[in-house]
Amino acid sequence: MHSIAWIPRDWHYQKQANKRKLGLTQLVRGTPIRLRGGGQIAVQGNGVVRFGPDGSVWPLTATVGWEIVADGQIVVPVYGTPPRKYGDVQGSFRPSLGDGCALHGTSNPGCVGQAVRHGCVRLRNEDIAERYHWMAVRTPVYIW
Repeated sequence: MHSIAWIPRDWHYQKQANKRKLGLTQLVRGTPIRLRGGGQIAVQGNGVVRFGPDGSVWPLTATVGWEIVADGQIVVPVYGTPPRKYGDVQGSFRPSLGDGCALHGTSNPGCVGQAVRHGCVRLRNEDIAERYHWMAVRTPVYIW
């Protein structure tokens, strides 16, 4: 089974910046973020890279809680780039409830039953896997 990547919306980065008392800057394809010290962060191909002042290049990735931070700012990556996709956080099944909300598993079973994300309901991976196979499209879901 494969894990479904979570592609956070912009509010996630704002929430992380507020929580960590950092600023926020949006990375835009074709417009690098210039860094103090002479480097820059930019989209290169389908990835995000950091260019050092000496011309060195490092590909950048991110995970929940380990977003790209540069010069005291959390960088909001471009949709479609690897740092905008957090793997192994939602389990293997994610039936949508609409409006960006879903039922899904988690890589952190200790958070089941807690308000962790905006709108989604986390279940143990084995519970959502079992339910996914007998739920038909448009099955009513009641949460209480």
